[in-house]
Amino acid sequence: MLLGKVARPLGLLPPSDIENVVDLPNVRAQAAKNVLATAVYDKKRFDKNKSKVVRYKVGDFVLLKSEERHQTKLSPKFKGPFEIGEVLEGDRYILKSLTNKRNYKYAHEDLRKLPEAQAPEDVVASRQSVANGEKNENENIESIEGVEITEENENEDLDNVEITKENERNE
Repeated sequence: MLLGKVARPLGLLPPSDIENVVDLPNVRAQAAKNVLATAVYDKKRFDKNKSKVVRYKVGDFVLLKSEERHQTKLSPKFKGPFEIGEVLEGDRYILKSLTNKRNYKYAHEDLRKLPEAQAPEDVVASRQSVANGEKNENENIESIEGVEITEENENEDLDNVEITKENERNE
């Protein structure tokens, strides 16, 4: 017995035959499961709000995001159209300008797909004619009001051809 110390009753003391053993491998396994479950949950939350990467093909028309420092309040947010000339690794593209011969290299986040209604008409028409198997301008065949001019009849008088066409319309 100590002076100034109140003794505990024997019923409140923990039994001395029970060992305080922690199952360390089991605790570590449970902690690893909790870490994996949290990682999966965090990845789902992150991917839910992440934007999807839009992949473009060679020949697609795109708009290029304008640089912020050159914008005013009412200036267009995108410039272009540009044509995809080459696809590079890392979701990067080489863009061909339709107005000059210059090429640009940009990443996917600065590009937006050009609506089909805004695609350049001459390029769309030439692609449709190629898809339909029509002849192009490089084959030495021209068309004037539906009359084909080939190398054989190139030297003939075209005025007579146009007059006969008008006569057919009047009949």
